[in-house]
Amino acid sequence: MISIMRVAGIVLAVFGGFLTFSSIVGYDSNKEGALLTSIVMFVTVGALPLFGGIFLIRKSKQLKEKQIQEYVDKLKANFPNHWEHILNKQLVQGMTFDMVKLILGEGGDRKESVNKNGKTEKYKYLPYRNRQNNISFKIEVTFENGLVTGWKDL
Repeated sequence: MISIMRVAGIVLAVFGGFLTFSSIVGYDSNKEGALLTSIVMFVTVGALPLFGGIFLIRKSKQLKEKQIQEYVDKLKANFPNHWEHILNKQLVQGMTFDMVKLILGEGGDRKESVNKNGKTEKYKYLPYRNRQNNISFKIEVTFENGLVTGWKDL
């Protein structure tokens, strides 16, 4: 998803480039002072939005990098044993439902069974539309007593 800051930067860069181009193309050597007018147009109307747009794009990237670092720090704090697996989107036995949710997103189809050994839940993840235009899933994860015990491709 593109942030508002990045869109604003791109719009300003395109607008600045257009105005810069039009000020250069609009130069008429027959008019007195046309070169000076063209340079002033370039600096005030064309270049400033262009450089402002580039600045906003860079600022947007810096904010995104900061958000990613904050996310990694939270993973390290909340899941000290599994944070690298979550970051690399790898399932590992013993993960909790919340950890799997960070990797695969919301679970879809859910089946639950209870026996004397505890509760078993099976969630299906990664929905897509098949050839018949029905919703299918790519993976099924099995939880026993709240922890991942296995998964299979569907």
